[in-house]
Amino acid sequence: MTFIKNTLFITLLLSSIVLCGQKPDKALVSIVTDTVPVYLNTVWKYHQGDNMEWAKYDFNDADWDTTTIALDLDEIPKETFTGNCWFRLKIIIDSSLVNLPLGLTLSHTGASEIYIDGKLVHQFGKVGSNKTDERPYSPNEIPIGIVFDQREYHSIAIRYSNHRYLENYEKYEENKAGISIAINALNEIVAEETRMQNIMLFTFVLLFGILFTLSFVHFLLYTFYKKHTVNLYYSLFAFFFSLLFFFTALLIIIHLPSLQLFIEYYIYMLIPLMLFMLITFLYSLFYNPFPKIFWVAVVLTFFSLLFFFVKLGYNELVITAQALFVSIEAVRVIIRAMIKKYKGANILGVGIFSFALFVVGIILVAYLVGGTLNITISGPVGILLALLVILALLSIPISMSVYLAKDFATVNAALENEKEKLEQRVIERTAEVVAQKNLVEEKNSEIIASIRYAKRIQDALMTSQKYIERNINRLKK
Repeated sequence: MTFIKNTLFITLLLSSIVLCGQKPDKALVSIVTDTVPVYLNTVWKYHQGDNMEWAKYDFNDADWDTTTIALDLDEIPKETFTGNCWFRLKIIIDSSLVNLPLGLTLSHTGASEIYIDGKLVHQFGKVGSNKTDERPYSPNEIPIGIVFDQREYHSIAIRYSNHRYLENYEKYEENKAGISIAINALNEIVAEETRMQNIMLFTFVLLFGILFTLSFVHFLLYTFYKKHTVNLYYSLFAFFFSLLFFFTALLIIIHLPSLQLFIEYYIYMLIPLMLFMLITFLYSLFYNPFPKIFWVAVVLTFFSLLFFFVKLGYNELVITAQALFVSIEAVRVIIRAMIKKYKGANILGVGIFSFALFVVGIILVAYLVGGTLNITISGPVGILLALLVILALLSIPISMSVYLAKDFATVNAALENEKEKLEQRVIERTAEVVAQKNLVEEKNSEIIASIRYAKRIQDALMTSQKYIERNINRLKK
C-alpha cells in the first residue's frame, strides 16, 4: 500500500552509475549510494512459477524475462502474471553503506518472501500456489532490517504470490498486482515511521472523536426538536466527515489487503455524501423552500455513488463535477445570504470560502501535475502545510459549529429575555391580584357588617313584638 508513502519520505532521484567491468547486466543493476531512501521500483528479472532454487545467490537468471516489479495490469500483457512469480535484482552497494543496518520497505497486496544473497530475511503472509494456500499480508512499508557485506554485488530475490489480483482489479480498480520496494537508513526510517504513524493516528482519531461528538449532539438536538432540520443535516455532514478520518486511521494499523483495498476504494463514497449534506444544510438555512437547482446536486450525488458499483470509469469525473458544483453553489448561496443580511451568513462565509478555495485548488493541482505531486510532511514548513490542510478541511464544520452555537446562544438569550419579561409581568399581575383581593376582602367586610347590623335590627324588632304579645296576653287575663 502506498497510502503513507508521500507523507514519510522525500522523493529523491535514483542514481544510475555504470561501473566498468561489472559482471551483472547493466539494465538490472541499481547503485545504492549513500543518499537514501532509494526506490527500487525499476526493471527486475522476472519468472512465473515457483522454484526455491531461484533464491540462490549464484543462480543464473540470464534467460529470465524483465519487467517492472509493480506489475501494472494496465501496462503488462495479461499472460505476464498469473498468481505466482519470482523477482530478482542484482545491486552494487556504495562502500559507505557496507555493514551498516539498512531498512528494506515493501508494499503489496499479496504475500512475499525476501531473500538477500540467498538467505531468507523476512516474509509477509504466506506464499501459496492458490487462493486457499495463500495468506496475503500488507506490509504498510514496515522496514526490514538488512546488512550488506563487502562482496562485489548483492542479489535480492523475492518469492511472490497474489492470486486475488484480478479480483482486486475488478472490485477496487487496483491495477498494481506487484510490489513497491525501497531501501532506507534503518534507524532513521524506524524513528520516522513510528513518529509519523503516532502523529497521524493521534490526529485522525482526535478529529474523528470531535466530529462524531458534534454529529451525535446535533442529532440529539434534532430528535428533541424535529422542526429544526438544520441540526439533522449538520449531524449527517459531521458523521460522514468523521468516518473519513476514522477509516483513514484504520488504514494505518490494518494489514489485511482485502480490507485495505475495500476501505481505500469505498472511502471516496463519503465525499459525495459530505458535499450533498453541505449544500442541503445551506439551502435549509437560507432558502424556503429549496431552490430547483437543488435537484442538480441530487443527480450528481446519485451518479457519484452509482459509479462506485457500476464501474464505467466515470466516478472520478462525476465526483470532481459534484465537488466543483457544490463549492461554487455554496459560495453563491453565502454571497446571496450576505447581501440579504441573513443572520450568521458572515460566520458561515469564512468556512465556505476557505473550503471552496481548498477544493478548487486541489482539483487544479491534481490536473496540472497529473498525479505526480509528492508532498513531504517534515520540518516546520511541512508541519505548517499539514496544519493548513487540516484547517481547510475543518473550516466547514468549525464555521457550522460556530454558527449553530451562536444561534443556540441567541435563542437562549431571547428565551432569557422573555423569561425576565414574563417574570416582570407575573410580578405586576400578582400585585394586581393582591390589590383586587384586598378590595374584595374590604367589600366583603362591609357586606358582612351590614348583614350583622340588619340582623341586630331584626333581633330588636322580634324582641319588641314578643314583649307586646306578652303584655296583651297578660291584660286579657
